[in-house]
Amino acid sequence: MHVIGAKVHPVLATTIAVLLFLSAGYAQSANTPDGQKIENKDDYNSSILLDLQQGPERRLDEARKLGVVAETGDPYAQYLLGTLYRLGKKHPSQLFERDDDKAAKYLSNAAVNGQVFAMAGMAEVELRRKQPMGAMIWAQAFAKYEAVYQEISNDKGGSHQAYAAFLIQRSFDELGHSDAVQKQIGRYCLGFEQQYDAKIRAALSDSREKQEHRIKGDGDDLQQILPGKIDAEMISPSEQRMRSPGYAIFLVGVNAKGRVEKLMAVDSLPDEIFAAGLEGVVRRSHFGTAKKSTELRWAFVPMSYDDQSVQLKNLGQ
Repeated sequence: MHVIGAKVHPVLATTIAVLLFLSAGYAQSANTPDGQKIENKDDYNSSILLDLQQGPERRLDEARKLGVVAETGDPYAQYLLGTLYRLGKKHPSQLFERDDDKAAKYLSNAAVNGQVFAMAGMAEVELRRKQPMGAMIWAQAFAKYEAVYQEISNDKGGSHQAYAAFLIQRSFDELGHSDAVQKQIGRYCLGFEQQYDAKIRAALSDSREKQEHRIKGDGDDLQQILPGKIDAEMISPSEQRMRSPGYAIFLVGVNAKGRVEKLMAVDSLPDEIFAAGLEGVVRRSHFGTAKKSTELRWAFVPMSYDDQSVQLKNLGQ
C-alpha cells in the first residue's frame, strides 16, 4: 500500500474547471423506510433547494424530500444532505444548523458508494472533530479516487489534486511524519481499499455511463467554450481571501446564448470561502449556444483552485 504525502511549493494562483453533466433532480424509484414510494427524478430538485430566491417554505419542502431520498440510500442525495450539515448556516443555502454527526452519517455512506467529494467532506469533518487518522484515511481515499474518476472520465484538463495534497498535509501536521505513523496509515488505508475499492470503482464507472447517456441523448449539449479565470488585476475581495488550495462545486443554469444565468453553490472545500471566491470565475465562463431548447440547461461545475503551495508525492510502502 502506497501512502501519499504532500510536498510544499512556492505559491502561484491558477484555476482548473471540469464539467460533470447531471440532471437537476436525483431520486430514483425506491421505497423509503416507512413505505413511501419514490417514483421519479423530480422528487427533489436541487435548482429549487439551493436557490435563495425561492420562498423558504418551498425550499424547506425540497429539503424534506431530499432527506427522504437520502434515507433510501441514494448516494448523491446523501452527499448533498451531508454537505449541507457539514457547512451549516455557512453554506450559501443556509438551510440547516451545522451538525458534524449527521454530516458524517450521510457523507460516509455517500463516499463508499462513489461520491468522491463526499470523501473530502468526511476528511474535513474528521479534522474538525480532532480525529486526524480518520481524516487521513479519507484524504488518502479522496486523492486516489478523484484521480480514478479523472481517468474514467478521460478528462484532458490535467491534474486536480492540489486540494487533496492540502488535506493530506493538514492530516500529517496533526499526526506527525514518523515512519511508525506512515506504516499505520498504510495499514488503515489498505484495509479501507480491501473493503471498498471494488464498490467505489463500480459506482464511478456506473456514474460515468449514466452521464454519457444523458449527454448523448440531448441535442443541446453543454460545452464549455471559454473557462473563467482569476484575473490578478480584477480580483474580487472574496477571491483575495483564498490562501490555500480548495474546491467549489456549482449548479449552473446556462441560457440559449451560452451565458450563466443561474448559479448556486453545492459544495465548498475546505470552507465556505471558496464558493464565494470562485463564483465569479464560473460566472465569467462561456458555454456553447443552444440549437433547440430555449430553456435553461443545467450542469454541475466543479472548480478547483490551486495556489501551487502543495503537491502529492509518493512516500513508498
